[in-house]
Amino acid sequence: MSSIIHLIPNKNAGGSGGYTRGILEVLKRKNYFQYIIFMDDDVVVAPEAFERIYNFQRVINENNLCICDSMLQLDGKYIQHENGAIWDNEIVRVKPDLDLRLVKNLLFNEVEEHINYNGWWLFCFPTEIIDHFSLPYPFFIRADDIELPIRLKLKIINLNGICVWDESFENKCSPLPIYYSKKNEMILILLYYDSFRKVDAIKKFFNFSLIEAFSYRYKSANFILQAASVMLEDPDYLKAIDPEKKNLEVLSMGEKAVKNPELPFVYGKYEESVCETENILHRGIILITLNGHLLPYLLFHKDDKLAKKGYRVVPIQGYRAINVFRARKALYYNLINEEGFVVRISRLEFFRVFVKTIAISFKIFFNFSTLKQLYRKTLPELTNKAFWENYLEINKYSKLEQ
Repeated sequence: MSSIIHLIPNKNAGGSGGYTRGILEVLKRKNYFQYIIFMDDDVVVAPEAFERIYNFQRVINENNLCICDSMLQLDGKYIQHENGAIWDNEIVRVKPDLDLRLVKNLLFNEVEEHINYNGWWLFCFPTEIIDHFSLPYPFFIRADDIELPIRLKLKIINLNGICVWDESFENKCSPLPIYYSKKNEMILILLYYDSFRKVDAIKKFFNFSLIEAFSYRYKSANFILQAASVMLEDPDYLKAIDPEKKNLEVLSMGEKAVKNPELPFVYGKYEESVCETENILHRGIILITLNGHLLPYLLFHKDDKLAKKGYRVVPIQGYRAINVFRARKALYYNLINEEGFVVRISRLEFFRVFVKTIAISFKIFFNFSTLKQLYRKTLPELTNKAFWENYLEINKYSKLEQ
């Protein structure tokens, strides 16, 4: 067994660093491998999935075909999260939320649709479509599984019976996805979308940061501001950054959900937030008052008792600004793993975020065209073997392997 299983020491450079190191090892022995399979380390997969991939690849005539999985929910094992996806300035899930116990849904799953990427929960592709000059982009986590298929124009298909089960994204709520997803999403746009204008970028950035600030999640808003500041740097910063150190820095920031948060969970209030509706009038008031940040405290609900409206309980994902309107504090709560964090309204923190957002928006306005050129110019340099060997300190870690 030791002759076919190899444990390769690697620097912590995120998912993209781990996948790329694997590719580099395979490319050293390209004559021995026809296919590479990427797979996350936190998914559940049936061994039959690999058998089905192997049998299918043996009989097809197309040498450049990639096979991807569908992702099912671990807490509802028959519900499909997605069966491939499309990136078009934002993520569009294909065939989401299907109940695969129903025959009609299984048949519908077999209808081929256009997809231009698939999550690397389980992703099989031929070694011949990749080389030392077409490696993943150093995103650390998030968006590497979008960028590479778009750049290489991969042909991807899905098959029933090839799937993984993963935890709900709500269960993985942490500062990391907020930082990396927003930063990397903007970089993707700079790299690949000519029709995306600087005004569109500013609107997107405003939406990212102010929805968090409107919702009293000021730390998350500052996370997005920091992500935008990093994105606005010359992409050469990636050559000098220590990804492991940066990741630890990111982990130390932001709201963190914990067991037994300082305020208790009240299910009735949680359900109230989930079911709360809003109309055009509500949206207008939210915008005019900056979701209450311009209102005097006299107009806020009192918070001396849990039953009062001044204390709200809000889902940790899928939250909206109206959920905290005129509340003095809120508990963001994950109903599945029973973790949460508490936020309180702060005009000072809100206007700090607001001023920073305007300042960064000006930077985007004046630097957008130059940034687009720089990111595209440096793309070949940041996706080749020489960069990755230096970035991963492969000489250092190769000595540990010996």
